[in-house]
Amino acid sequence: DQWWMPPPTHKDRVGLPAGSMSRELFDKGTQSIEAISPPVVVNILWLLDDFTESNGGTQVVPGSHLSGRQPDSTADSIAATGPAGTALLCDGRIWHGTGANSTKTPRRAVLTTFCTPQFRPQENYTVGTRQEVLDTANPDLLELLGFKIWHAYGRTGHPTDDYITHGTLPPGELTPD
Repeated sequence: DQWWMPPPTHKDRVGLPAGSMSRELFDKGTQSIEAISPPVVVNILWLLDDFTESNGGTQVVPGSHLSGRQPDSTADSIAATGPAGTALLCDGRIWHGTGANSTKTPRRAVLTTFCTPQFRPQENYTVGTRQEVLDTANPDLLELLGFKIWHAYGRTGHPTDDYITHGTLPPGELTPD
């Protein structure tokens, strides 16, 4: 029916600048058949323990984010290894998975996902953030939590508003009233 993302692009094409509201293509139809969707998510894995091949460090398929399709079954994956305290950043399109932990020690990490504003994150911060946090939040934090209005699909409020306001009702069960 409708496609709310930018059209898939050739992997070598320069994209529209951040914040651009234009839907004009820079190359005006010279797009190749080898098109992929643009990057819209970055995952950051904060390693709380050392990640090694033996304790199942995250497996990634190098270059898989550039193909636009599932990697061939013969494609090699590599273990993303590093000491505790390392931050592993991955394009959200890269094929990845958990390796097998064959040790007797845990392998812990914190996963943070950042997405472009047309996507709602798994946690709905605009509903679930406590008012006392919002009362002391600076503009940078409000923007990270999704309170900065993005002028596109799903927009609410007046066109000159900079930030949405927090609702008066806490999150709860959806009901007809």
